[in-house]
Amino acid sequence: MPAPMPALVRIAALFAFVVASAGLALAADNPLIGTWLHTDPGVPGRLPASAVYMTFTPDGRYQVRTDFAGGAAGQASGSNVVRGGYQLTGPNSIAYWETENYMCSGGACNPSPPLNPDFGQRKEGSFQMLGPTQMQAVGATWNRVQ
Repeated sequence: MPAPMPALVRIAALFAFVVASAGLALAADNPLIGTWLHTDPGVPGRLPASAVYMTFTPDGRYQVRTDFAGGAAGQASGSNVVRGGYQLTGPNSIAYWETENYMCSGGACNPSPPLNPDFGQRKEGSFQMLGPTQMQAVGATWNRVQ
């Protein structure tokens, strides 16, 4: 017969189970978790075409990677990567803040000055799920790719 578990061990195991279950429930209730893609054809000669990948993780982090295609008028190809934190504030609303900004070219990424003056400040946004694999946010349609 196995020895009985000490009360402290049973409490720690129960706490770990409750915390893990709560994390799974929160992840299941968060429709944003995953990677979303929006493409923009750009404006010939003015703005390069781009693909924007927005990834949300269950632990409250996000990353937005914008890949720019090179083109006319001296436009170089490369990426901008912004990382930060987020929190769902309602069924269709989110609060988010940036923590890191990188510019990438030729396979190398380097820290870069923020592109917006309110970098790092808490901002509010909204989204509308159009189905399990599509949403509307920031004035664009996004498709789940992962």
